[in-house]
Amino acid sequence: MRHIFDFITQPKMPARDNTRCLAGRLKNYGNYVEMKHYEFYDEVLYQKKSCKNSNEEIQFISEEIKKHFKKLNSPSEEKIEILQKWRSAMKTEINAYEDEADFIHKIFSLNTQLEKVEGEFLFDSKVKLVEEMLKNEIALVRKISAEKYGH
Repeated sequence: MRHIFDFITQPKMPARDNTRCLAGRLKNYGNYVEMKHYEFYDEVLYQKKSCKNSNEEIQFISEEIKKHFKKLNSPSEEKIEILQKWRSAMKTEINAYEDEADFIHKIFSLNTQLEKVEGEFLFDSKVKLVEEMLKNEIALVRKISAEKYGH
């Protein structure tokens, strides 16, 4: 239910999920690229950690994201859109787990393993990583724009 609520109350989420909207704005952005980004999210970002050390896991994911964008030769606009999309997807997962934990606690008076879920998936850390990459990509685009237009 939380996924639906987030989708309805945050208009940028459905806008980013609408590939046709992106296809009209971004060069070389079509269903093929969209599915590759989805597959990457599903296979890398939405997985339990594989390294014992959380910092190593985040470093590994950072390198995988860089390789992913390089392999697809993604322009900055596409990277920014996809990073924002991934951030929204992970944030709604965090919201869903938190709501589920609250529901279980209120209805059944049980404490849940929310910390265990965060420890397994590292969503908070992955969101911070994606936000840092997004910040860097936006800064790069602004720098190039400033140099190009003399601002």
